Amino acid sequence: MDMSAAQNATNMHLPAIDRLPLQAISPAVLPFAPLILVIFSVAYAHLELFMQHVILPRLYGKTFTTQDKDHQSSFVMHHCALAVFIPLLGLSLMPLISILSGLKTFSDPVSDGSGVTFGDFITVSGLAYCGLYVFQMIHQRQCMSFSTLLHHVSLLLVALGTIGMTGDVAKHQSATVSFYIISVWSFFDVVTDIVIHGGLIRYRYVSQQNSNPRERSNIMHALALWRLVACMANLGATVYLLYAAWHKLSTTWAVGVSVGGWIWLFAQLQSAHVMYMISRQVWHDHRKAAAAARAAFDDDEKRLVVGADEEGAPPRSAVLFNDPAYAVLSVGTTLFAYSHASGHVVSRSHLAIVSVGIAVGVAMFLIRYFSHDVASTTLEQAAGGIFARGENKDEVSILSPSQ
Repeated sequence: MDMSAAQNATNMHLPAIDRLPLQAISPAVLPFAPLILVIFSVAYAHLELFMQHVILPRLYGKTFTTQDKDHQSSFVMHHCALAVFIPLLGLSLMPLISILSGLKTFSDPVSDGSGVTFGDFITVSGLAYCGLYVFQMIHQRQCMSFSTLLHHVSLLLVALGTIGMTGDVAKHQSATVSFYIISVWSFFDVVTDIVIHGGLIRYRYVSQQNSNPRERSNIMHALALWRLVACMANLGATVYLLYAAWHKLSTTWAVGVSVGGWIWLFAQLQSAHVMYMISRQVWHDHRKAAAAARAAFDDDEKRLVVGADEEGAPPRSAVLFNDPAYAVLSVGTTLFAYSHASGHVVSRSHLAIVSVGIAVGVAMFLIRYFSHDVASTTLEQAAGGIFARGENKDEVSILSPSQ
């Protein structure tokens, strides 16, 4: 008895992810997962139509109806994302916290006498979350950036693959731990994107009202800072979870989850970088217009990037040294050096994970460097689908915050 109590006390000091029992997440929901995913995707399509033709015209009036098609599309998408993420977070927050903290298991009922388990609830919430990404990939296929596409595809593959493998935990013993890690990623994504979508709605509304450019610049600056802080918090949580549960992950899923984390990191840094550059551009354009009105502006302030050519396109070196691929390479190289110095890399699989991360950063760097757009595009074109030109060539429309 004393030994059992001592063992339980010892287990309570372990991380929650290390105390997860090997069990199926949701045996009742899993057979219907594809159908549920399709239902959510179709529901989001109807939600978009309802937003575009009923809700937003009545809510914003001429502010919405006078926008061109691209601006309306981005405005509708941000509202649809908020309409999904806010209820999703409100409904799944407490069940998710209960699971992540180790207070409940996936097989525990949500309430006394209920046939719905925490695993059922979280699985359906995860499918609703994945359904929105499927819908966005279809809706924004022509304007989606490369980093956003990588982010969506990698998350869908890992999340849906994990949900599918939970049906046979005896064969796929990494499924429960992987599901736990993906749940943490999704939680950070939803919390971050609620603020991002809300901020971009405000930015578009203020821009349509021709408000003070300082406010527009401050909005984008704050969103860039929020994205960066959330990215670092999520990265820290992911590294901790991988460290705590490394012995429970198979080599295949250790590589898959780690590479997915690298791609996610690149997409978030790219998004924060673009938002910061928008903030600089808005304030720069305002200063240039004010100086032109005074007919005494400085020639150096004609350029957004120091050393830009006459067309305003940043030189190749300026784009590259502002590219988030450098951050990915720096983080990967630092982890590689630290792991060797501290002796944490003790197996080939550990070494492979870090090497793959560095390889992803190198690939992203090369793609950006050898792209013919790098040396000749303006900022809004180099943003990789975050913007689209409206009918007015001087007007930039934010279509999607690179996820």
